[in-house]
Amino acid sequence: MKKLLYLLILRLLFACEEDFRDMPIWDMSPVDFIIHIEDEQGFNLLDSTVEGNWYRYDFKVVFEDKSYTADWDVGMKWVEPVESRYYLPHFYGLYTYPTYVDNTPTRIPVALMFGEFDGEDDYDMSIIFEIPDLNQKHEMTLKRMVHHNKKDTERKVETELILDGKPVKEGGFKIILPRRK
Repeated sequence: MKKLLYLLILRLLFACEEDFRDMPIWDMSPVDFIIHIEDEQGFNLLDSTVEGNWYRYDFKVVFEDKSYTADWDVGMKWVEPVESRYYLPHFYGLYTYPTYVDNTPTRIPVALMFGEFDGEDDYDMSIIFEIPDLNQKHEMTLKRMVHHNKKDTERKVETELILDGKPVKEGGFKIILPRRK
């Protein structure tokens, strides 16, 4: 009788293990508001080598009644990759995202980012992006829904970006500014 009970327990343990092996591990990247600052011709005005740039300007974001000023250093540091399937989001506020050359970040930011937020969650949130010297404010809305089937074997992510009430195509929010004097 003990032998039979022992075999039954072993079978149950291995049966459970097989079920877990079939379950996927989802690798969901964090979510950010991506903000490009360009002139009318499409030049990146966050690049310090572009004449009349806005590099190191104190852009601001208001989110949930709190104000964040651009941190020009946090995104420009090289962070060693973590050996993990799940990347935990770190909230940095408003920060810069560098241009990469040969997998190494340069000192030229390609965009401002606001976040990071957990990639597993659904969102319907807005920020106010401010350019104080020009007395400009832009409302940016990010709507995101993660759909998964009952067995959690498939996921589909729908994202909608809205800038000042108008839909935005993929790639982030684009703010057109004049060159600074």
